[in-house]
Amino acid sequence: MGEWLATNWFQVLTLLGIVFSWAVHYGISTARWKSMSDKVDEMEVTLNNMQSSFQVHTANSEIHISGTLLKLFDERSDFIKQQFSETRADIQRIEEKINLGK
Repeated sequence: MGEWLATNWFQVLTLLGIVFSWAVHYGISTARWKSMSDKVDEMEVTLNNMQSSFQVHTANSEIHISGTLLKLFDERSDFIKQQFSETRADIQRIEEKINLGK
């Protein structure tokens, strides 16, 4: 055995180097996959939180429609109705003046 090892020491050293290189590569790849897996899990949790937050936001109409906003809508509606009424009255007055001039 000693004679064989003395003759083939370079092949044994090369084989040990290849095995060591493979072990290092396997360790680095495993760490990368673990890191990527952790990041994907973190992104999944973030997306789930965003989805639940969005559902809460859209389910609660108080966020978008408050009493003050409804009051403003009512006031705007009353103002528009008043403007239409005044415009109709102006049109009728103009038509009467045109009809009187004939």
